[in-house]
Amino acid sequence: MDMVKFNVDEKFRAIAIQYYRDAQGALLVYDTTDKDSFTKLTYWYKELKAHAPPATVIMILGNKSDLNRDAISEDEVQAFLTSVGNPLFKRCSALTGESITEAFTDLCHQIHIVKNNS
Repeated sequence: MDMVKFNVDEKFRAIAIQYYRDAQGALLVYDTTDKDSFTKLTYWYKELKAHAPPATVIMILGNKSDLNRDAISEDEVQAFLTSVGNPLFKRCSALTGESITEAFTDLCHQIHIVKNNS
């Protein structure tokens, strides 16, 4: 599995598009304590859908769940997920490791399912 991390900075857009072409899966991560981070998900989701293969499995991760000070309500998260077709979703903490293994396992499992069904 190859993994590439992109900053949400616009200057990385051209580089990111190069990697989308062969993507089987993607993790879009937002900071649960930062509303702006969540707002940028829409842009990156649209970019991914526009440039990645149609069967690319997408998972949204809400990071920093360990801080318990969400700037985004559950209703806002659910509305976003519904608006983009209900991709995989998990809340996690990179600091504590909460749900990190499960996120990668779920993503890889879904990629496997999609690959076997195509």
